[in-house]
Amino acid sequence: MENSPRVQLVRSLEGAANAQAPTINSRKERSEAPALKLGSYVASLESRIEKLEKRLAKARSQHNSGTSNAEQLVSPSIEQEENGHVSSLPKAPRSRAAKRREASDVDSLVSDFGFLAVNATARDYYGFTSSMSFARLVLAGSTVSQVDPASKKPLPLRHLAMPLVQHYLDHIFVLYPFFSETSLFGSVDAMYQNGGRNASDWDYWAVHCVLAIASASVSRKKGDLHHQNASGYIAAALSRAEAVLHPGSITGVQAILFLVQFSTMHTLFDSWYLIGMASRTMLDLGIHQDPVKENQTDRVRLGMRRRVFYTVYSLDREISMAHGRSFSFPDESINVTLPSVPNDATGLGSDSQPQLWLQPLDPAMHLWRMRILQATWYHELYLSDDIFYDDPAPHAWAFCHTMREHFESLPKGTPARISQLLEMDLLYSYIYILSPSRKFHIVCDIGKSLTFEFCVSYAAKVARVIDDPTNATFLTFLAALRAYFVGQQLLNVLRNNYDLLLAPVVPVWFAPFPECPRPIVHPHPNGRTDNAERATLCIERTINVLTTFGHRWDAAASMRDDFVRESSGVLATLRAKSAPRPSRTEDTRQSATATATDAAVAGTVAFEDEDVFLAKLRQEEADVAAALRQEWDSLGGDLPLPVPAAAQWPILPETTRA
Repeated sequence: MENSPRVQLVRSLEGAANAQAPTINSRKERSEAPALKLGSYVASLESRIEKLEKRLAKARSQHNSGTSNAEQLVSPSIEQEENGHVSSLPKAPRSRAAKRREASDVDSLVSDFGFLAVNATARDYYGFTSSMSFARLVLAGSTVSQVDPASKKPLPLRHLAMPLVQHYLDHIFVLYPFFSETSLFGSVDAMYQNGGRNASDWDYWAVHCVLAIASASVSRKKGDLHHQNASGYIAAALSRAEAVLHPGSITGVQAILFLVQFSTMHTLFDSWYLIGMASRTMLDLGIHQDPVKENQTDRVRLGMRRRVFYTVYSLDREISMAHGRSFSFPDESINVTLPSVPNDATGLGSDSQPQLWLQPLDPAMHLWRMRILQATWYHELYLSDDIFYDDPAPHAWAFCHTMREHFESLPKGTPARISQLLEMDLLYSYIYILSPSRKFHIVCDIGKSLTFEFCVSYAAKVARVIDDPTNATFLTFLAALRAYFVGQQLLNVLRNNYDLLLAPVVPVWFAPFPECPRPIVHPHPNGRTDNAERATLCIERTINVLTTFGHRWDAAASMRDDFVRESSGVLATLRAKSAPRPSRTEDTRQSATATATDAAVAGTVAFEDEDVFLAKLRQEEADVAAALRQEWDSLGGDLPLPVPAAAQWPILPETTRA
């Protein structure tokens, strides 16, 4: 506990407070957050101590009067002795409800201290200053290229904005529902009514971020109209960053999540830094732990709290795996139940109360569960130092089977664009699991063959998505990182296993022990004879995919150049192996010609072609037969001449046999 990330963060931020760091929150934020109602960090701590002293005095008075009630005790009473020692008063019996209430108060106190520690980084003893804020800290650390304030784009006409809003809801919100859909429509109404005079800062931020994300998602080339619109909308949203980017509430986490989504499709921000800030803000608010049952009175707020957490969790796991980095927070620190799913298509829950979302939550729930499974095997295979496998292959097969079973549980009626995205995620997981790692140094032959097949399938599916202009599958820069990773794994598995992978047979797998999980079913159990051509096509598709992504992101173009250079040698080998082989007659003629040339130099005799060879062979056969007949006649035999067995004669094609 003493060395936990949260404690370390609190200690470091308390040190920053002592150094008189400037403020991060505005006066409006201070009025909204209970812990910020006081004038300074020290005053906030003193206020908390005063509240605890009042509760302590109340507990003492109840104990002295003899009317102590276990239901009213919130924390153990303590008494200051005259000699300076602290001793515990006799504890009254406490009910289970009182214990839970006490645990809730302790959690609340810890959360308050964590929140104050965060604000200590931007508050000194002399009030607020404007030189530093949480919003400026977030933007300064995440900005890759500066946003020109003059590029702000005004809101489009409503009939032009609504298709972008609906595109966001259908393709992005359905997987990352971290805010209320009805609240978004309320924000849209507020922005377009009365010229937006009644719109709040959050309304302005949410609407412009949604328009920016939707425009960036439909952009196909850097600098096109959609790309320019996305830059203009996000520039307009950033004008309200000071009002919405704050660490004291869930809305602050939601505001950062908008930037995370935008950063995965645009080059202005660093998604890795932003998801880290969202994770730490979420942890300081305690959202990674469900509140005790006594505090779960508002089901709507509890459901939104859980959706925010799992959106942060999903994006953190996805971004971390794509970059090959560690997670922002471990699974061991999490205790959050998945949000409930409405029972029917009307959006009504089990108690027939209207929910705050209109889009189905099933795709998001499926994605969240997939991220939980991915985090499990990624941590065990790539991050953990305290888990050792004598034979990692059975664990790899078990992970693959778990991923497969989860994908097959995808609800019927899921839109094709969502199922395509999840199927590519499944293939990506297979390749990641079967790739060499810290625990999986040596991959068996069947694992190499499966890796080859999954790489070919993944490249084909991604190429099909980006080549179809009518396909609206949601792809981000993370898809470019994945395509490059899959291409690299194909090159790695091919370089030392040409004979194994290009052979028309599937390797045989032997179980190391009877209970060992079996590998997943091979896509082509009978093998294929065109593996060299398939590998070549896969590499070419990967190059085309990275080229297409390079039109949107410069980093993808750099990856394309690296991949072209790395794959040149493998492509040359594959094309040599897949070149059409000459016929037997042509091959024999070429061989005989080469032999004749070499023999002429050496002063020996050589056959010019197959016809000469066959003529010589028939002549030898006739000479042998004549010698045998002559010897037989000399013996005076009248029997037919014996013919040697067929196996003793050269086996020639039927058309050339004598």
